Amino acid sequence: MYFHVDTLATICDDYDKPSRKAELIVLAAAGMTLATVMGALRCWSRLVTVRRLGWDDWTALAALILLLVMGSVGMVATKWGFGVHYWDSDIRLSRTIHQVFWAMEVGYLFNINLIKASIMLLYGRTFETTGWQTFVRYSLLFIAARTVAFMFPLIFQCKPLRAIWDPEVDGVCLNVSAIGFAGAACSIIQDFVLMIAPIPTLWRLQLPKTQRILLAVLFGFGSM
Repeated sequence: MYFHVDTLATICDDYDKPSRKAELIVLAAAGMTLATVMGALRCWSRLVTVRRLGWDDWTALAALILLLVMGSVGMVATKWGFGVHYWDSDIRLSRTIHQVFWAMEVGYLFNINLIKASIMLLYGRTFETTGWQTFVRYSLLFIAARTVAFMFPLIFQCKPLRAIWDPEVDGVCLNVSAIGFAGAACSIIQDFVLMIAPIPTLWRLQLPKTQRILLAVLFGFGSM
């Protein structure tokens, strides 16, 4: 693999290879800052109004902490080769780059599903009818099952495991791109369900039409 990378570096030597480290750091810092501010405002409003945090808030905080860890690691990883073409990175840090990327894949899976679980728990707290409580329970079970179903292929994507980050190890690996596409498709469908699920209930509220539309839009953006 090292020979392959050196060959690519020679072939592509005359092509423009801009570094995107600065963009990665700015986007990560902006995302982490925005998420922290929104998380703090959410907790503050809950503590002021009801003086306690619910399960949806704790789940959102767990997702925020994981996001901050991943964002910080991503920013530090620009020193190891994140944000530049692979053949422009230090070949001695190849294993480190692959290890970090592998950890990021698994971390993203948990992070996105914690966010979805937080939204479902919020729905369960907001809508107390039997139908909604049943929908929330089954949705949480689906989220947990989806997490487990994709967790094992991501963690154990190569046999032996060391083949994930060590190019000198001859291993057999799963098609991670296929796993990613399957996960993305499943996530998009779930997001769509989360977005439209509250609309029928909100539409039946005894409120002016404009307010019902605004509430539906608010819940829709929240689920996105």
